[in-house]
Amino acid sequence: MRLARTFASVSAVVTAALSISALITGPASATAVRPADSCASTPTYNQFAVEYNFTYGETYDLNLANGTLEAKANTNYSVDIAYVKTGGSTITANFEVYNESEITACTYYDDQGSFTESAGQSKSYVFSNAGLICPSLYAVMYVSGQGYFAIEFDRSCE
Repeated sequence: MRLARTFASVSAVVTAALSISALITGPASATAVRPADSCASTPTYNQFAVEYNFTYGETYDLNLANGTLEAKANTNYSVDIAYVKTGGSTITANFEVYNESEITACTYYDDQGSFTESAGQSKSYVFSNAGLICPSLYAVMYVSGQGYFAIEFDRSCE
């Protein structure tokens, strides 16, 4: 099941997403919507990493207490997100992408629903056609009961 939402309905969709028991299995197209407000209204992040003038095709990591969030922006406008869980209790999470551009204000992409992950496991998702990164794209993992974790990709629009 694909979910799309505007930022005004974040909590309602997160609640709905957590009731879905779909595993992320690999590359697929995500559903996109164009919210009325900008990416500035994205959630508050528990941990955050910013990659300025990043290199397409290179994987960037955000080290967390019990694992690593990984994200890669590709030249074909896709974004790969993965989480490698190394310890701690089982989590319920989902992946999201927020793309802030000069053309579309802010576009939100959601994966195919929440997943559970235990220590020693990894999950990944490919957001096909997430768009040109100009100026910012946020690769996000939402963990139920813990909040949002993100890697932001920034690039000059010149």
